[in-house]
Amino acid sequence: MAVVAPITRSRRGKTDGEAGARERILDAASRLFYQEGIQAVGIQRIIEAANTVKASLYAHFKSKDELVAAYLQREYDRARVEVEALLQGLTGRRKLLRLFDALAEAMAQPGFCGCTYCNASVEIIALDHPATPIARAYRAWLSQLMISLVREAGAASPEKVGAAALLLFEAAQAAGRLGQGTQAIRDARWAIERLLDQGVRRKASSAKTRP
Repeated sequence: MAVVAPITRSRRGKTDGEAGARERILDAASRLFYQEGIQAVGIQRIIEAANTVKASLYAHFKSKDELVAAYLQREYDRARVEVEALLQGLTGRRKLLRLFDALAEAMAQPGFCGCTYCNASVEIIALDHPATPIARAYRAWLSQLMISLVREAGAASPEKVGAAALLLFEAAQAAGRLGQGTQAIRDARWAIERLLDQGVRRKASSAKTRP
């Protein structure tokens, strides 16, 4: 499912020739970083994959770290746009469950390698790395999204249930990276449905007991 690509995996389409050298380099780097890992991929490999030269790469990106940051920023920008489109027209709990369904679709595609940001965070340990604030911003956005969707679904304790939804979402992606995603995403969806049901009942019960 393409719309989950920013959340779970980098896109791997061909670059339009009019996009220019920068986009071609960024596309090649994104594909390699996602499939093989940030640390495992060197600048020369990216240059060859992008069919460019070192001077061109460094004209657009001052360092590999800057290229990694650009990769994550582009995926983050895509995530917000595509998730908004994914949820358009849905209401209540259907929005949250749609995220899990879309993740299942993405995990069923060839080449699924887990969450772009979880993978990057494991490899980027320096707090002053330019990609670190982007990875943190992405997770903060996803966390708030989960909380808001739980609240819209009418469940009690949206912060706690939203945090649980985020953990289930990320855990399913991790299992998918290990080739165990099909059952993991089913279990995660089942669990979030139960949490929503319980949260709605608790909220209704609390409303009845108020004076």
